[in-house]
Amino acid sequence: MPSESANVAHLLRRNAQERPGALALKTPVSVGPSGEVAHHALTFGELDRRTDAAARLLRAAGIGPGTRVLLALRPGEQLIVGLYALLKAGAVPVAIDPGMGRRAALACVERTHPAALLGTRRACWLSRLPLRALRGLRTRVNVEGGDWTRSMAAADSALPGRIHEAAPDDLAAILFTSGSTGAPKGVRYTHGMLAAQVRMIRAAYALGPGDVDFPLLPAFSLFNPALGSTTVTPLADPARPAAADPGPLLEALRREGATSSF
Repeated sequence: MPSESANVAHLLRRNAQERPGALALKTPVSVGPSGEVAHHALTFGELDRRTDAAARLLRAAGIGPGTRVLLALRPGEQLIVGLYALLKAGAVPVAIDPGMGRRAALACVERTHPAALLGTRRACWLSRLPLRALRGLRTRVNVEGGDWTRSMAAADSALPGRIHEAAPDDLAAILFTSGSTGAPKGVRYTHGMLAAQVRMIRAAYALGPGDVDFPLLPAFSLFNPALGSTTVTPLADPARPAAADPGPLLEALRREGATSSF
């Protein structure tokens, strides 16, 4: 990372420059008759360009440094592209575990006062319900559908996009605990904290290029683009993890050669 910036999005850029063809993401799209999982893949070079394009669209929508943005995205490509695009734009992602239930999730939203929503078509539609927790939303960005796809294609560029230069003490994200052991708690992550966690994970677990992570807790996938390791997203609904079919999960673990998982 540049010495003047603590933004971990610079680590994604570095990995894209050093290993553009290396595999960054594999997101499940279907399951075959014998249980084999088909994935959509992105290299580090492609991921860097997609997050650049998404960051340009977010800035054009008025989402920039300091804007708190509620994330309502699917695990895998949607979530990782959305989060790193927000980091590049200097915005503050607000991530809430979907498994905590509607009432607890709305309480978390109300406490963080997000000004924007980056989400699926359904999330954008639900955000217009007359609920007190959602009154502060001024901007909604739907990442599903033709409008987003066409806008992303138009915003794509071979030239590297701008990355917000953040100080270590600048707020980077607000991530909530699951609430499984009590009331969900929002943790204010600074850019310096995120960068330190990447360094500590790399040192403690020796994770990096060549590793394949299978993160059953989606939040843990967010470190992989900075570490340079590959993310293989499990075929599971994070709101209902116990309902996942173990067959495709085991098949993907074996076939993809996962070296780490949470």
